[in-house]
Amino acid sequence: MYFGINFASNYLKVIDNLKEEVMWKNLFCFLIAVILFTCSFKPEGVKEENSISLKGNKSIMVPPSGKILMIIGQDLASCYNYVQSGYFPTPSGITTYLNFYDVRNGSAYYPYGGLGEDLNGNVVGDVDWGAGPLNAHNAAYGYPNSVLVIGLYMTEQYYPNGLSMIANGSYDAQIDRLATFIKKLGKPVYLRIGYEFDGCWNTGYNKKTDYINAFRRIVTRIRNAGANNFASVWQSCASPIDDILENNTHENIADWYPGDSYVDWVGLSWFLLTNESHNGSPTQKQLADEVLSFARAHGKPVMICESTPQGYDLEALTKKYISSVWDGNAGIGTVNKTADQIWNEWFLPFFSYIYSNSDVIKAVAYINADWDSQSKWAPPYPEGYWGDSRVQINSVIRSKWLVELNKSYWLHGSSTLFSTLMGGSSSSSSLSSSSSSSFSSVSTVYSSISSLSAGKTLLLVGQTFKSEYLNYINGVGKVPVGSSHYGELYTGTINQGDDANNQSFLDWVAKTYPNSIIEVAISIKDNPTAGGYSGPNAVYNACVDITKGKWNTQIDKFAATFKKYPTVKFLVRLDYEVSIGIFANKTTTPWIDILNKYASQGKNLYDDPSIAPEVDLSAYKNAFNYMANRIKNINGVSNVEFVYHPVRGYGDAFWLYPGDQYVNWIGFSVFNHDVCMSTKEANGSIVGPWPGTIDENLKRSIEWAKNKKPVIIAESGFQTPAEGQNATTFKDYLSRVFNMIETYDIRAFVYINSDWQAHNWTLPWGDSRVEINSEVKNYWLSKVNTSRYIHYSGSSSSSSSSSSISSSNSSSFSSISSSSSSSSSSITIHIPSVVTQNVGSIANGVAKSWNVTATQTGKYKALITSSSTLNSQLIEVSFNGETLTQAIDAGKTITVYFNNAVSTGATKTFSIKSLSSSVSIGKIEMQTW
Repeated sequence: MYFGINFASNYLKVIDNLKEEVMWKNLFCFLIAVILFTCSFKPEGVKEENSISLKGNKSIMVPPSGKILMIIGQDLASCYNYVQSGYFPTPSGITTYLNFYDVRNGSAYYPYGGLGEDLNGNVVGDVDWGAGPLNAHNAAYGYPNSVLVIGLYMTEQYYPNGLSMIANGSYDAQIDRLATFIKKLGKPVYLRIGYEFDGCWNTGYNKKTDYINAFRRIVTRIRNAGANNFASVWQSCASPIDDILENNTHENIADWYPGDSYVDWVGLSWFLLTNESHNGSPTQKQLADEVLSFARAHGKPVMICESTPQGYDLEALTKKYISSVWDGNAGIGTVNKTADQIWNEWFLPFFSYIYSNSDVIKAVAYINADWDSQSKWAPPYPEGYWGDSRVQINSVIRSKWLVELNKSYWLHGSSTLFSTLMGGSSSSSSLSSSSSSSFSSVSTVYSSISSLSAGKTLLLVGQTFKSEYLNYINGVGKVPVGSSHYGELYTGTINQGDDANNQSFLDWVAKTYPNSIIEVAISIKDNPTAGGYSGPNAVYNACVDITKGKWNTQIDKFAATFKKYPTVKFLVRLDYEVSIGIFANKTTTPWIDILNKYASQGKNLYDDPSIAPEVDLSAYKNAFNYMANRIKNINGVSNVEFVYHPVRGYGDAFWLYPGDQYVNWIGFSVFNHDVCMSTKEANGSIVGPWPGTIDENLKRSIEWAKNKKPVIIAESGFQTPAEGQNATTFKDYLSRVFNMIETYDIRAFVYINSDWQAHNWTLPWGDSRVEINSEVKNYWLSKVNTSRYIHYSGSSSSSSSSSSISSSNSSSFSSISSSSSSSSSSITIHIPSVVTQNVGSIANGVAKSWNVTATQTGKYKALITSSSTLNSQLIEVSFNGETLTQAIDAGKTITVYFNNAVSTGATKTFSIKSLSSSVSIGKIEMQTW
């Protein structure tokens, strides 16, 4: 399903392209298929007790009797957000996906197909084909106590005759690369080979003999390579929609079966309501029953390989139509639901079905994703409407989910899970420093900024001075979540702004506050003469040249800057304040003259600029997507999200939108005019004010944008109004901005806190620093100290930069104190604060502990920094009745969340135990969360 079915217009194309053997079965075979299908249905309430004898349990990694694996997927950001929510036990498995054909190809559009390693085993960046970051290496090493489940894509959509070529040995090198990767991991790996084999959307799988032979060859070579930690999974789509698409023809899944000696597990997908049927289709339950009956007959365990409550939004508490061939046009027909209704309609029957068939269902993979935020599944829903299936997002559903996971059926991730599944002494220690390649910390790479919860806003401060950044921090007693910087395409460096070397400011922020979120603009429009461009079409011509590869070297230099700081998350604006007049004018005629030409004909180009031959809207769109792809996929940069930042005019914003694939955010500038306030210009003239508190063009643009992507105020700052700069006008400006953030749920806010005129700017630019006037500062703090605004929550590498910050300012940033580094349990340390500056070496199996006394009531998290030179070392962290196992890399800081609240004055023991050979730990800091 990950590469997915097109639920809209492509349905007819799928049907038209079906082979004759599918469309025109002879009558005899058709009748046999119908008979088999009908006989496979079980009456309601009938359970085939003890009818299965699972073969070779340990060799195919089947849980013990009465136990089931709970696997979470299906991209790394979604898995991270599930785990880091802190509510649930460690998943017993993680799902990822691979493009089989590209696992050896570093030059592929998605390098190495999502394997996450080059041919030498070195770590490479994630890939993202529109449904979240994928990296099999990081999925394996990032979750050392969880099994790995891989969906192996091998359709022939882009690889003609791919299946027959796999079968004849043409892709043996790819199989061997995969076998090497699996064997090296040591942990259980379940490989879903050519998943959803019977889905008509999977090109080439209708050639059943080719599919079977390809499956067999992959299994044989991996086994012959000695990968004893490998199990093959043969997965049906089990989709009623597939039957509808094939003219209500139900196929016999046995026609694709590679044979008992090649198949270890049988799998299926489950997305729809249990007993729902449309247009004469079977139900989800009936098709699942068929798969389970087949598995029982062949003595195979079953994995529900993909499951999600399709059509439901667990955050908005709604249900919408899935598809025009099922219940209605995708994404419409909204029905409001309570959390209890959603649970009772989809989750309760789903779990009941699992428990009723626990003799054969031994693993369940749940897709815990905000589907609507991923471009592949987003509006206008060409792949059907999926919704938001994150169970942690709603308190009622979260609690019910946890109740289920606490039942005795479920296995969770632990240091003993692998030995339970495989026998012997196998454990997660195989994922320790013996790995030949390093793992990029899950906590820093896969925290998706753009999936920030509603009602939360990141606060960044710009834009170009280290001294002003520090003055803000010391003046207001808060560290912003990050900073803002500018670069010029034609040099490939962060060279713009008021600092002589703005790159040095970025370097300082990234090193001093290593978990920052940093906004960077890569400007095409600034200084085009440096690139050899001039005239009204200068920027347009530059955009065209970008897609021809002329500026690859410079783009790659920016990518290298981002990769240099893997713990930082970069919000990259691919130019800023983009407009049709500058970016889409392909002529040497000034834009104002083009506008006047069409205005004289009664035409407004902003209503439809495509009517003008002088305009080419594609150049900027193509340049945006080209740069994003080159940074993210070609260069393998995983810690970036891209911002589309147009001017406020709706026509500009709408017509230049580059599409959903690479746009993560939509940004706007908000200065005086944008909130209807006046400005005093350098020539003494006054512009504005206007009625209202938000410009109507900006309002329309934000309303459009917020339905597509999270919105960021990418630039803002108080300018000089007609009345002059004073506390009253300053607060008036800020109040309008804060109201805008609340009204439109703006998810990030970049404020330029600068003395503009000290850096040779002229009116209307003045002094926008909030900390220099006590009345303004107090007003500012009254807003940003609320729970809405997110500040920096990591540790600073330099205590001098934050020495004035006391822990009373914010539970999200603890003061850096001179707490004793002793680990003796007889010394009491107050938290939130630093527990110790240096733990030192901890031998394998040894624990160090500290008594800590809470000075604030709440939940606590521990920030633990490695001082080791080894990667993927395992530690066991215990606090307040909770014990969690984590992997930590050399020099990295991990965050461990504890769910049990601590009362003020309570003293608890915090301890770290090494599960690897001699772990070296530096600083430990505890904060509330």
